[in-house]
Amino acid sequence: MVWQSTGMSRQPPLTSVQRLVLEHLIGCELQGVCPTYRELAGHFGWKAVGTARDHLRALSNKGFVVLSGGRSRSLRVTPEGRAIFQAEAGAGPTRGPGANPVDGLAKDLLGLLGPYLTRKRYKAGTCLWHEGDPAQRCIVIDQGRIMAFRQLPSGHTVPTCLRGPE
Repeated sequence: MVWQSTGMSRQPPLTSVQRLVLEHLIGCELQGVCPTYRELAGHFGWKAVGTARDHLRALSNKGFVVLSGGRSRSLRVTPEGRAIFQAEAGAGPTRGPGANPVDGLAKDLLGLLGPYLTRKRYKAGTCLWHEGDPAQRCIVIDQGRIMAFRQLPSGHTVPTCLRGPE
């Protein structure tokens, strides 16, 4: 673990929540999507968007993220943020198979569920379900990507997340 000198007391440069937020932000950047404060609060189950703002401000004050005031989806993890995350976590998230420790678990689960799954291909741009549809299926993405959109009251559609191995 890396420690930062702050006078008389020695404190870790990241709290456990800040480490999780930074890890999530790095993962989102790898997928090409930057979360909004509301999405970040939703991801962590925080009821107040201000909680996400406060954690991001703390990370910004430490120089680990850059916030662009007034612009949605514009925050970025700094090289210092990546370095401190890698130093504390041992290794940061990277692309490719085997990069995530969950990959091994996912392969084990697929091995167990394999007999119950049906492989299906979809053309790019196919809508798989709409908001409010009943949850009647689980989708495992082994190739390609899936993107979720949300329709705003104004009628505009905005992407909310991008998932997939590629």
